[in-house]
Amino acid sequence: MNWHWLAITAILLTAPAMGVCQQIDWQTDLDSAKTMAGKQNKLVLMHFSADWCRPCKHLETFVFTSSKVINAMDERVVAVRVDTDLHPELVKQYNVTEIPTDVVITPAGRIVQKRQSPKDTSNYVHMLTSLDSIGKALSEDNAALAQKIDNILDLGQTKELPTPESNDFVAKQESIQ
Repeated sequence: MNWHWLAITAILLTAPAMGVCQQIDWQTDLDSAKTMAGKQNKLVLMHFSADWCRPCKHLETFVFTSSKVINAMDERVVAVRVDTDLHPELVKQYNVTEIPTDVVITPAGRIVQKRQSPKDTSNYVHMLTSLDSIGKALSEDNAALAQKIDNILDLGQTKELPTPESNDFVAKQESIQ
C-alpha cells in the first residue's frame, strides 16, 4: 500500500517539470504588459471576457489549459486578460462588441489583429502562429521595426480601385486610347 502513495507523490512532484501544471501567465495591467512585450520583442494579446460568459468559460476550461496553446502563447505574446465588466474603457477603446474577443497589439499600441476568439485548440494555435511574421519583425533592428510592421500589416489591405465616375478612371481610359 505504501508504494502507491510513493508513486503518487513522485508523479505530483515531477508533474510541474514535465509541463503538466503549465498555465498561461495572464497579466492584468495593459501598460505593464506593453512594457514587458517591448522588452521581450513580443506582441500583446488582450483577451476580452467576462465571468458570466459561457463561451469564455469554455475557452478557460478546454482551450487555455492545452499545452499547445500555452506554449504558443508563451513563445509569441504577453497575454492580458481583460474583464469587460471591470474595464469598460478598454472595451470602448478597442470597440469590442462581442466576447470572447482577442485583440493583438504591438508594444506601441498598434492593432495587429482583432477577432472573435477561436473556439478550439487547433484554431487558437493557428491564430497565434499566424502572428509569427510580425513577431519576427519585432525581434529585428528597432530602427526598421515600424516600417516592417507597417508593410506586414498593409499586405492584407486592398487599395480602392477607381470608379468610372472618378477622374482617375477617366485619365486612365484616355491614356489607353
